[in-house]
Formats: sequence, C-alpha cells, structure tokens
Amino acid sequence: MVRTSRPSSFRTYTAGFGYMNSILSAAAKNGVAVPCVNMNATQFILSYPRGAYTSARTVQRYKIFDYDHHIRRLAKSTAGMQLERAPLDFESKLEPFLREQVPKTLRAAMQEFQKIFQDSLSPSQEYKLTILICTSATTTPEFPLDVVCHVGLLPSLDKKFVKLRIVGKPRVNGDLKDSQWIRERQAIYEALSDDVEEILLMDPKTLKIYEGSQTNFYAIQDDKIHTADEGILNGTVRSLILEECQKHSIPFVLEAPCLTSIASWDACFISSTSRLVLGVNSIEYPQMMSDTEEVKWLPADFDANFHLLDRIRELVQTQFASKSTPIFASTDFAPL
Repeated sequence: MVRTSRPSSFRTYTAGFGYMNSILSAAAKNGVAVPCVNMNATQFILSYPRGAYTSARTVQRYKIFDYDHHIRRLAKSTAGMQLERAPLDFESKLEPFLREQVPKTLRAAMQEFQKIFQDSLSPSQEYKLTILICTSATTTPEFPLDVVCHVGLLPSLDKKFVKLRIVGKPRVNGDLKDSQWIRERQAIYEALSDDVEEILLMDPKTLKIYEGSQTNFYAIQDDKIHTADEGILNGTVRSLILEECQKHSIPFVLEAPCLTSIASWDACFISSTSRLVLGVNSIEYPQMMSDTEEVKWLPADFDANFHLLDRIRELVQTQFASKSTPIFASTDFAPL
C-alpha cells in the first residue's frame, strides 16, 4: 500500500464540500476516461506497467507550464527505456504520436474531473497533471503505446522553507524518468518522518549531492548557485532558473554541491513543477558511527531569508506563466 502522506506525488490533497475523506482525482487512457477512485498520482502510476512518466501543472487553468519540455521528456524517456511491444521504427514516430495523443487524453481526464467535482472547486483552482506512457496489451501499428493521464489538485504553496534528508544514491539513468524509480523510492519515503519534505541523493564515494528524488537541488555559496548538470533529471523549473540566471547575470556553477562544503553554504533550495522554488532551512545528513552500523543524523541549518534565494524565487514566480502553453479549452471545465 502506497503511503499517501509523503511529499509531492506521495501526499494526498483533498477538498471540502463533502469530499474531505476522498482524494479528488480523475483519469483517462488513450483519450477516454477510466475509473480512478480515490487514487493519488503515485498509486495511479503504480497500477500500470512500467513506463515513462512526467508530472506537469496547469497555469491559469488552461495552460501547462513548459509543455514542450514534458513532451520531449516523455519521448526521450520512452525511447531510452526501449519499451517492449513497440514497432521497430517507433522512435521516429514517437514525438508526433505523443503530440496527438497526450492533449486528447489530458482533456478527457480533465473533463471527467470537472464532471465529478466541479461544484467543489474554486474558479481559480490549478491542477497537477501526471502522464504515463507504457506498453499496451492491445498493441496496434496505429497505437503502439498506452497514454494514461491523471488529474489531481495542485497543492497550495503554503510554506516557504522545508527540511530535507540526505538518503539514497543517484539514479542509474539520470536523464530518464522511469516509473520504476517510484517503486524503488517508495520504502525510503515510507520511513521518513512527516516533517521531511524531500530526500537528497548523494554519491557515497564523492559525497556529491546530485538532486532530490522528485526535485532539483541547488546550494548557494559565495553568491554563486551550484547545481549538478550530469547524472540528473533536468526539471522544467530548473531550466527556467538557469535561463533567468543567465538573463540577469547571476553566476552559477554546473557542478554537484559537495557535502564536505556544507558549512560554507549561505543557503540552499529545491525546485519542481508543483513546488516551483522552495528554500531549505535544514538538511539532515548521515554520520556513520565507527564501532557500529548505527547512523547518526546531523543537522545543518541555513539562512531562511538569504537575498539571492529570494531573488530566484521572485524571478521564477514572475516568468513561469509566460513559459506556458494553452492546452485546455473552456468546454473542458464545463462538461455536459
């Protein structure tokens, strides 16, 4: 059973008006609504075969932030995983296939969501969208893969700073977003205390910190932003952050921050589609006891109001709407 109290896709978001004990969600497969009773995005993904996935968000309801990035990510991850049952020439046809089927399936899922929950929603409600591309049991040349989409409520950004814990090794294939990753990380998340927002992945030999399980990670040192460039999944918000840094002459170093220099960091933060930019006020990191296998967790605290962190947050908040693509229509929010 997947715990629904974990961060981001592992956390349950509900709404009122008679639904306080339910997860508000809907789904579609290949352009047609499918049952999705009381399932969050993680549970939904794990109910399907292994595949490539991505998590997106709406902006002003009708748009999706960095939509093209999500399509390219799905195409790259699907091709990289070499999913079974796909025709030999599917790589060349994959992106056009996704550009046709993903919007159709997203709209079907959104229409189903609105049909069920419309009376419970604010007109300004934003949504978290999860898209999975997996092998199909009924493969045809015209439809080599299943496209499944989950719609849920986008969590409100009600906190400015979070606590992280360093636990886990970097991804084997950092540039592929594989649903198997969720299965592998599940036990780690279930063991975390509820005050830990995210885990950080560190190479135990080099002590370099690459990314979060669901986020990109950044350390600020000497007014420079340090973030890994290789062995990570480049998130949509990370791309925007680096673009804004270049535009505004904010120096950054494309190298993974190292635990050995943590005492010299001025601040650090994470980014993701749903969180945008979240500052970190505490990181717990492991210290092995020499005479036992017991792990002692040491805290490192950071400036919660560092000026450069506030600047990055402001730039992302200002620009992310302009990086969004209209996908939904007004009729998707007023289904018959």
